[in-house]
Amino acid sequence: MLTFEILYLILVLFAMSVTVWLCIFVVNSLFVDAPYVPVRSKTKQEIVKALKLSSGNVVYDLGCGDARVLLEANSSVKGIRMIGIEKNISVFLYAKWKVRNTPISIKYTDFNDISLEQATHIYMYLFPEIVEKIFLKIRKECSKGVRVVCCDFSLKDVIPDEVIELNAHKNQLCKRLYVYIIYFFLFLSCCICN
Repeated sequence: MLTFEILYLILVLFAMSVTVWLCIFVVNSLFVDAPYVPVRSKTKQEIVKALKLSSGNVVYDLGCGDARVLLEANSSVKGIRMIGIEKNISVFLYAKWKVRNTPISIKYTDFNDISLEQATHIYMYLFPEIVEKIFLKIRKECSKGVRVVCCDFSLKDVIPDEVIELNAHKNQLCKRLYVYIIYFFLFLSCCICN
């Protein structure tokens, strides 16, 4: 009888901890700009390929979620510096745990509170209005030649350097990657604004 009570207590404690974790996740998700949407395994490989990374590069993943793209980059290319930015506390904590034995740095902050000056490569999978705001920041802070890869959402008035069609089913997310090289973006944005 005592064993049953102990098992029941363990089950109740587990259920309570899961409920608390889910409540934190849901409440926190109400206050972030984009939901956590993990990319598929094949897609993260395509993203790393589209970034065209090499040793010495500095990669920022804006809205890094559980850091799966950075982990893929870490296993594919050696000698790169990787920084993930995440604003959802529960997803941030999960990402921190996943990268604990890697050189990947995950920061709990808003995009506006960081400097992108050191970035050579940037990846983001965010809503279009957020992508537009971040590109204004990139234009101000980054050097020419920075490679930016956006998943699913392109800039509305800028032609990408490359569009990569991903092998996704009709109802799946992550169907397309848009690649921009910043000197190209700056030239086009100047032409569009004037």
